[in-house]
Amino acid sequence: MTIDTNSLGTVTGPQAESIADQTPDGTRLAISGQFTFTSNAWGRTSTDISLTGTDHWVAGTTCDYQAKIKTSDRYWLEYIETSGQTLYVPYAFISPWRTIGTDSNDIVPVYNVTTDGGNTGGDPDSNELGKVTGQAGADLSGQTADGTRVAMDGTFTFDENAAGRNETLMAGTKNGDKFGSGDQVVYVAKVKADNHYWLEYQHYGQGTFYVPYATINPFRYYGEDSNAGDPVYSKGSTGGNTGTTESGRTPGEISQNYSLSGAAPVSSLNGYEFPMSGWVVMKNGAQERTTPDFAGGTKGTKHYAGTTKLSYVAKTNASMTINVFG
Repeated sequence: MTIDTNSLGTVTGPQAESIADQTPDGTRLAISGQFTFTSNAWGRTSTDISLTGTDHWVAGTTCDYQAKIKTSDRYWLEYIETSGQTLYVPYAFISPWRTIGTDSNDIVPVYNVTTDGGNTGGDPDSNELGKVTGQAGADLSGQTADGTRVAMDGTFTFDENAAGRNETLMAGTKNGDKFGSGDQVVYVAKVKADNHYWLEYQHYGQGTFYVPYATINPFRYYGEDSNAGDPVYSKGSTGGNTGTTESGRTPGEISQNYSLSGAAPVSSLNGYEFPMSGWVVMKNGAQERTTPDFAGGTKGTKHYAGTTKLSYVAKTNASMTINVFG
């Protein structure tokens, strides 16, 4: 079987039971929804089941999540705790499939696969995640979705300054960690986002944080890596797509592949949700709406005053306005 790299977020838990082992552990799908627990569970600072839980979910409570992650035997929800910390809670076993609640979006973070007889991409190893480095990987990075995560351990030694952040955004909140030339960070994963490669690390048991270790364009590393390999796929889409790989979308929602380059909005994209997470500080007051329609949308109950910091999980273009889903 061969991974279809354009198919992340197209299968459900029962459908993925026999093919999940083809998806790398640590694969992250930016997808939002609500999960209501029917059994108790514990949120943790990473997707390591051996860690002591810090956030207790009891049966009947509902988690608003912003992403899902696959590990060796479980699926996890990624969510933001009330303090602003990103946490992870396991919600299902992979095989045999068993979930501990009800999900508003039953898609799982697994790639669909094709059989060897129908494969047009060659050997499965020819399109692995985290196997390419340097400029060659950067040249392929446009076909790997932002937010793609590969679980790999190592130590990175910086030869220039860098700062830890709470999220994989260069404009994101800095957590106070500063790395200078010669400093090292022990990481547990790598992430592609915001024109950078990031190291995911744990800080004194206080949470999960990120520090950039390379700029994609123009490409450069910020030091030396003990475990070479960047969070991009080693081969592009077999369909010839040179745009950004989409994740978390249901097949048929869009008919083309668009590059999420930050270019001016165009009417052909109206209504399409761009899966990306981050935060924005409101410059002026704004009223939430139940639909992304500034003029005709029904106003919701919340009003965000100027200086309010709002976390979001997607953006959409509608009526030439960029809307933020938080």
